[in-house]
Amino acid sequence: MEESVKADVFLMGSFQYTEEANDIDLILIYSIANYDAMKRLKDVLAEAIYDTFNIPVHYTTLSENEYEEMYALRQEKQCVLFEYYHK
Repeated sequence: MEESVKADVFLMGSFQYTEEANDIDLILIYSIANYDAMKRLKDVLAEAIYDTFNIPVHYTTLSENEYEEMYALRQEKQCVLFEYYHK
């Protein structure tokens, strides 16, 4: 599967700090857009994580270019137009 996916997987969110988290958040950054292989990778990861920790997985899937653009956007000065605050 590694050759058909060619993706980096990053852990983010609260699970990094505590196993008491409600879910696991992963970022998948791919260099080759093989959507069937990415789906299989997500299924394998979700099943293994659920079997081990009994919690669901949430994915953010980005191309390498999209990931780089997001980094560049975070470096720019931004003006918040709307931010929803949960109470």
